[in-house]
Amino acid sequence: MIQAQKNRIEEFLLNSSIKGIHGTLINCCSIPPEYSQVFHLAFGPKSKYIVVDNTDAAADAIKLIKENKLGRAVFIVLDMLDPHPALDKVEFAGFIDYFINLAKCDEIFKPALYNALENTILVEELELAKNQFTKFRMVTLDGCILERDGRITGGYIPN
Repeated sequence: MIQAQKNRIEEFLLNSSIKGIHGTLINCCSIPPEYSQVFHLAFGPKSKYIVVDNTDAAADAIKLIKENKLGRAVFIVLDMLDPHPALDKVEFAGFIDYFINLAKCDEIFKPALYNALENTILVEELELAKNQFTKFRMVTLDGCILERDGRITGGYIPN
């Protein structure tokens, strides 16, 4: 399983005295190496959101990064999230799984993972996904992103 390199703010906060800082969302779970690139695409900027236990931890962290002029961060506050709902059963050619099922993490982080990924599913290829994409948000193994609102992002991704 692969974890992302810690960013400067994450590293700073994890080494601070603030209680309840868990790190970036992508570092709170383990990602199968074969899906690393598509997970980063599925998360988008949400992979860098910092997971905290409560609003006090988020407020303390914001104060600290402001005082140290480190930049800005987005926080996912665990005690503000609802448990993730049951996922719909999906059956069509090319469907692999929901991203939330592919990531391994402690149960405490599942609501944050669902908050970021919602019902995003992994699909083998665009050709198999294109007739389903108004039902689900999908990412293909080669990196195409199909949004339910009709947008498709794709093209070449260097290794």
